[in-house]
Amino acid sequence: MPHPELVRRSNGTVSAVIDASGDLQNYQRGTAKAEVSKLDLKWNGESIRTEGLLVASYASGTATIDKATILAADSAVEVSGSLPIEAGASEGTVQLKTQLNLQGIARLVPSLANIDYRALRQSMAPLRELSNAWTRT
Repeated sequence: MPHPELVRRSNGTVSAVIDASGDLQNYQRGTAKAEVSKLDLKWNGESIRTEGLLVASYASGTATIDKATILAADSAVEVSGSLPIEAGASEGTVQLKTQLNLQGIARLVPSLANIDYRALRQSMAPLRELSNAWTRT
């Protein structure tokens, strides 16, 4: 049974095909693949949806996401790559491209509403400079 707070704050539709194989006693040795053709949810009144197909898989202790774009709260997150989730899994790499509306994110996650966005932007300035330096090389 889902948590009552989750049910109260969310609604929507997810259309997906999931294919998995392996022994439940040793699920780490199994494989799984999910193809989400439609994700259209509301959380705290904000729309969360995918743009195109979202494909994720698990094998050999590693989760892999093909390019996926998630739109929410006037923001966009594009992610792809692999991430080890079991000890001994091979090294992973994740590419993340974001366009964030911090006020929109605060509506999506109200506990973020008290963040001083001006101070946050100032504290991120060195990261932007580093990113720009990498782009130029």
